[in-house]
Amino acid sequence: SGGGGGGSAAGDKSTSRIFLLCKGADSSVLKHCNSDGTPFTQQCMQHIDNFANVGLRTLVCACRLVSEEEAARWMLDYNAAANSIKDRASLLSAAAKRIETNMTMLGAIGIEDELQDGVPDAISLLHSAGVNVWMITGDKAETGLAIGKKCNLVDLRRQELERIVNLSDEALRLRVMNLHAYVFRRKQRMEEE
Repeated sequence: SGGGGGGSAAGDKSTSRIFLLCKGADSSVLKHCNSDGTPFTQQCMQHIDNFANVGLRTLVCACRLVSEEEAARWMLDYNAAANSIKDRASLLSAAAKRIETNMTMLGAIGIEDELQDGVPDAISLLHSAGVNVWMITGDKAETGLAIGKKCNLVDLRRQELERIVNLSDEALRLRVMNLHAYVFRRKQRMEEE
């Protein structure tokens, strides 16, 4: 889907019920879920935090029952978007946002994304050579921090950690440019001394 999740519909032919099933990053899917949730919502949220704190990427699964009328209307919108020559991606995203609402969270999954061999050593070598290494990620802040520690990018003893959380587009670009200018000025001062 264009809403950050991956939605699909599944029908139950014996009862003529249609279910929307969606999975995606917790930051994308949870904002489309009912706030009341289920009896297991709080426990699931704790699992998501635990997964992130140990460096796992998190996915959330959600669903909702869709009436036949809503499904038929949505399929017309979706097919029109899918067949559009102009603005197809934005039209598909808008169609996904229209159906991926009022869902109930079913659960969460933590997925380990293994570091490639040699990454921690390469980052340590770059640090020892005085090279500034930055990590920009779309992961949760806790996931990014845990992965940064695993790959020797983040060493809290160096006290050089700059956390930029929840910035996107222009705000992120400006913040990165400001940090780059700061690092460049700091390097110049060190060279002058």
